[in-house]
Amino acid sequence: MPEDDSARLFAWLAAHGPDEWHQLASFWLYDRGLRPMAWIVMQPDCDRATAQRIFWDVSDGRYDLPGPNDGPYARECHALLSHVIARWRRGGFTRSELASSCGDTMDVLRERFLTLLAGVPSSFGDVIIGRTPRSIDWDGDLPAGIYGS
Repeated sequence: MPEDDSARLFAWLAAHGPDEWHQLASFWLYDRGLRPMAWIVMQPDCDRATAQRIFWDVSDGRYDLPGPNDGPYARECHALLSHVIARWRRGGFTRSELASSCGDTMDVLRERFLTLLAGVPSSFGDVIIGRTPRSIDWDGDLPAGIYGS
């Protein structure tokens, strides 16, 4: 992502809130990197369902320490997952207004991942009951107004 677009995205994140962050997390293309997702889970009002969604998307079926041959992205993933797990365990995601957005795949995810992820709280597999987040306007794969002209 060009630096100007990245700056606009972070300005957009700062100007919006938990509903919009959840929408972005639900459609984020991870080849764009993890920084926006890390920013979201660091916010005091990050919703529990958003943290859960980011966790499932980033974990990709494993939670282990990066090995010596793993690159920076694997280390970045592990740092993000470790933060989410630690905050989740201490009850740090106190806002819980939004519903899980993993849809029908939640049962599959729970079955697949919880058997593979040592040390992950079992509540990561719980369906979170809540409302649907407010919708946002999109311009392709990013919120409207992010792409430079």
